[in-house]
Amino acid sequence: MGAAAALAAARSKGVTLLVHMSAGDSISRLVKGPFAYVAADSHYDGVYYYAIARDPLARGAAHRLIDLGAYRYGHPGYGWLAFLASGGGQARAVPYALLFVTLLGMGVAGWAAGVLALDLGMSPWWGLAIALNPGLLFAVSADTGESVQVALMLLAFLAWLRGRWLWAGVVITLGCFTKEALLLLPLGLFLWEALRFALGERPTDVGRRLAALVCGPVLYGVWVAYCLHVFGALPQGQGDFNLGAPFTGWVGTFQKAQAMVLEGGGQVGMPAVALLTSLGGLLILGVVRALRVRSLVDPFFVLLTIVALCTNFNVLLFPKDLIRMVALTGALLPFVIAGRMPSVAARPGRC
Repeated sequence: MGAAAALAAARSKGVTLLVHMSAGDSISRLVKGPFAYVAADSHYDGVYYYAIARDPLARGAAHRLIDLGAYRYGHPGYGWLAFLASGGGQARAVPYALLFVTLLGMGVAGWAAGVLALDLGMSPWWGLAIALNPGLLFAVSADTGESVQVALMLLAFLAWLRGRWLWAGVVITLGCFTKEALLLLPLGLFLWEALRFALGERPTDVGRRLAALVCGPVLYGVWVAYCLHVFGALPQGQGDFNLGAPFTGWVGTFQKAQAMVLEGGGQVGMPAVALLTSLGGLLILGVVRALRVRSLVDPFFVLLTIVALCTNFNVLLFPKDLIRMVALTGALLPFVIAGRMPSVAARPGRC
């Protein structure tokens, strides 16, 4: 089949193309109805979220038909939402549910960004920056969960700013299950509250605030234990370990990029240098501004930047993975640069 005919056939099968499943993937045996399969080297992470949406608690067949199951189920939140949106993991509905959830995440993230910008003394038009975030746009095209991560992160900031501790606890918990980086969100909010305390402010509802912060990490710890029971491995114990000493991964990535240009693979190596240089400059600018700690966003941004500086070439070298990694920091950068808390403290809400 020619390339044009193959593309036409894929288009006729709709959003299944976004899952990026190849016919050689073991889980393809569970597919029902027409499905747009991709070449083996185009296989991507949407396959794993598809598996989670079909088998959310790893009690069925799907979790046994993917590689590194414990690692994939270490961040199941997006797949769980697709399970709900597909009417309980209905095979034909799951690809549509994955797209629906990630588009809903984009919409909610844009709304939340606009409201948060207004609360932090910025123009609400900054909410449109969500639509220009390359990591989020890629997530829509590849059925990955970055838009859901950003939406939950921004909703958590809004709930915290308004003193809605129950809702803050709910979205923080969902965030912890959606991406491991969001386990740092309660730590960032704790650092914000600790700084306020050190400056003489005495917050109310201390017990509710602490409950909202610890609920997510505690429940996630229970889930990790469950994954260990099911898969015989910890989520963090499978797959490539992508963290190391600060800056070593960046230096190594520049070296590998140069080697690829000289020895082959220049189509990856050449843009990597430019992308990393630009990203590094933005992170430095963001951290310099965030160290002022003018809003509750700043401590979390610093924590995310520390993680980014410790990331190795497995992520940094490849543009598709790099833009996904910086989706969270990119969404926060406008608030770090221009945002500040209002002079009058936000009115505490009720649970």
